[in-house]
Amino acid sequence: MHVWIYAAAAILLVLLAGGFYLFAAAKLAGIESATFGKCFAINIALAIVFPLVRFLLGLIFSPGVLLFAITFAINLWILAKFLDANWGKAFLVALIHFILTALTILLFATVTGFGLAAMLGAAV
Repeated sequence: MHVWIYAAAAILLVLLAGGFYLFAAAKLAGIESATFGKCFAINIALAIVFPLVRFLLGLIFSPGVLLFAITFAINLWILAKFLDANWGKAFLVALIHFILTALTILLFATVTGFGLAAMLGAAV
């Protein structure tokens, strides 16, 4: 088999997991209108929009806190808009989503033996 098939399967798996985590975060935050399909679509949109906006704004602003704040605010707006939530609940969803994703990465690094240094790109 070709490597691109494995890469496509891995990307799909990551997007599915991210959609599930976003769905779980929305339900924990008390957003009743959240469905898995909607959260999966939002996760795909965020995966496309975040790097694109960060690149385009990086041409204007130097990398730093201001660039991060602007892109984070755009992500919160996307979450609030499509989940029909206020900014506070969108922030809570983003925070829970981040924690679940970070825990999964740490678990994956521990179980597979890659280690955190290898996953972060450190020379080993």
